[in-house]
Amino acid sequence: MRFRNLLKMAVLRLSHLTDFSYIDEVYDERKGCLSKRWILMIPGSGCQWAKEKKGGCYMCGFRHQLDHLKGKKEKQSKFMIRLAYHLGRYFADVGNEKPGLMLIYNGGSYFNNDEVPLIMQKWIFEKVVNKYPSIRNILVESRPEFIKAEKLEEMKSIMGRKCSLSVAIGLECQSDEIRKHSINKGFSKHDYNRAVELLKGFGVHVMTYVFLKPLMLTEREAIREAIATIKYAFAHKSDSVALQAAFIQEGTVMCRFYKDGKFSLPWLWSIIAVVRKCASFGPIHIGSFHDEPSPIAVPYNCSNCNDRAMELIAVYNKTHDVSVFDGLSCKCRKLWEKEVKKATPPRSGRLLSVL
Repeated sequence: MRFRNLLKMAVLRLSHLTDFSYIDEVYDERKGCLSKRWILMIPGSGCQWAKEKKGGCYMCGFRHQLDHLKGKKEKQSKFMIRLAYHLGRYFADVGNEKPGLMLIYNGGSYFNNDEVPLIMQKWIFEKVVNKYPSIRNILVESRPEFIKAEKLEEMKSIMGRKCSLSVAIGLECQSDEIRKHSINKGFSKHDYNRAVELLKGFGVHVMTYVFLKPLMLTEREAIREAIATIKYAFAHKSDSVALQAAFIQEGTVMCRFYKDGKFSLPWLWSIIAVVRKCASFGPIHIGSFHDEPSPIAVPYNCSNCNDRAMELIAVYNKTHDVSVFDGLSCKCRKLWEKEVKKATPPRSGRLLSVL
């Protein structure tokens, strides 16, 4: 009976996720070509920062889902993570697909023992390295405070020379002021730099998340800040960047501003402009607009060119060739240019108004 209850609970937890395990193809900058990638979502206890009283990033919808995670014991967590792994490899047919890359999502920081028990962090790595020799790199996400030498030593010893490690960190903005007041990220640029230095010292590949258009920034400010942040990330030893444009999820601070008419999503033209400007800095991937919970609004141009722009973004992500955007034109571009050229009012008061 106890096992049945645990199984039922695990299935219910996984049912809140769509496509929790699948194979896709992504441009691998280390090989300069497309590679198959296994994406696996595991049911950890959730982002610790999102659970804190004044925590949680303003654009993240995870806090809205925390009721599904409350009261979960570590024993249940271990069982559900094991189940997610075994069901995930079956559903994705990993043995036959033979992916070269793996990305593990846990809705928070993989290296936080309170979110993913240490024994399970190591268990998944051991399983993957020993069972799937085709996987040459595993990518996980973590906030800087959980990136420590002892943890990296443990993980690297498990992986050996068979598989390399990548860690993604959400710097989001190079401006500490914007990151604090418009995103509520909860760490500083100094924290990011320390974590990157430590990761590079262990030979870990670093990916940096950059956020396009935090709250209270104009379109022009958002573009400039994203460009400055990408430049900063590569200058401080990040190996690659994932540019994530804002989208709207229910239950977020950003959603409240959006519904009140105080925030507008970035144009797809802005995403393209940032990538064009920064392509020479290093490998840049454009993040998707799919997440849990599902967004209610995403970046947009106009009904005439939107589908084509989205298609070209998908093509770019498989080639990292910015010339794919050369043929894209539409009358709405003039509206976007007008938006970008608008005068920018003083920012300090706007940022504090988020609170």
